[in-house]
Amino acid sequence: MTLVSSLIPFAPPTTGAELVDRHWAVTSIPGARRQALLDAAQRGALDDPGEANTVATAFEYAALVGRDALRAGSTAPAATLEREALRVGAGRAMLLRAALGLGGRGAATEAVLRDAARLLALGAVSGAAPLAEARRVLETPPAAELLERAEEALGHPGDGDTQAAELWVLWRRLLALPAPDELANLVAQLARLRERHDAAGRAAPAPANDDELRARFRAEALQRLAEAAALLSLALRDRGEPEATCRALSAHCAAARAGLPGAPGIVVLATWLELGALATIRRRHASLP
Repeated sequence: MTLVSSLIPFAPPTTGAELVDRHWAVTSIPGARRQALLDAAQRGALDDPGEANTVATAFEYAALVGRDALRAGSTAPAATLEREALRVGAGRAMLLRAALGLGGRGAATEAVLRDAARLLALGAVSGAAPLAEARRVLETPPAAELLERAEEALGHPGDGDTQAAELWVLWRRLLALPAPDELANLVAQLARLRERHDAAGRAAPAPANDDELRARFRAEALQRLAEAAALLSLALRDRGEPEATCRALSAHCAAARAGLPGAPGIVVLATWLELGALATIRRRHASLP
């Protein structure tokens, strides 16, 4: 940098894409390589899954600069720019994760279902067209076949991984904007899931050690995410005041994240589920494009 160039004011970003591209997590990867990976993802021909996962994570990290702007629903110029960055980063991450597939080779049932829920959440945040593309990816092979096998492999109710896996299925289907009949079925499934959790909580003894305490924290966090899903289902039936629903939903998701300090993957997922739900509700009520 020369003395003259150092005196030139740094121009602030004017678009969401610029804001994402200037984030440190994104600039750590050469721009030409980022674009090559995005182009390869569009063709369905990723040559380096590990690097693609890193770039997708970088885009997600950059996108989250707009999380508070979406939560607040502000129309101020700075907030609008940050929400656009959220949409752009989420859309790029979704494109890469769709090309990467679900769960990875030999992934457990919960991981497959978790990745599918994350893909729908990223699509919901990014907009109506990306959401439709995420749905298309999950409804066609090989993703559709993986999801079918994963759902068939769900264990007995009450198992910890099964409780989480069932919840990811419900979130994915809600974010996919189900038809009224399917929505009614999802509401009933959510009610049964919440009832089972309540019954298990009443019957459980006080935690006797750290492992039992962590398990209890996890169970409570999953219950909070189930409550958030129930609020999304209310909004999809046009019940309740939208902004009050959004605030309550965010509070449940924040409580869930607080109870999962040892599970960063689920903490990130909880954030995207929250943001996907908020975008869905606001778009439904015409406060987002």
